[in-house]
Amino acid sequence: MEWDEKVEKELSLYLKEITKSFNKENLKIFSANEIANKINLSRSTVSSYLNKEVKEGNIIKVDPISTMIMKYL
Repeated sequence: MEWDEKVEKELSLYLKEITKSFNKENLKIFSANEIANKINLSRSTVSSYLNKEVKEGNIIKVDPISTMIMKYL
């Protein structure tokens, strides 16, 4: 699947920004659904992007709630 560079950049910038405020009380903001709502993309688009980034080792998935955390906290 090819990624729209603009969408990928927007997602990446947003993830970097929310990672700055990471703590165990705000894990919900790292969910695909929450990210999609904040940047006006579909949850499936965000989820696909996040899964791609997990496979590439750029982010990690925290289970059981499928929350994504940027690797460079």
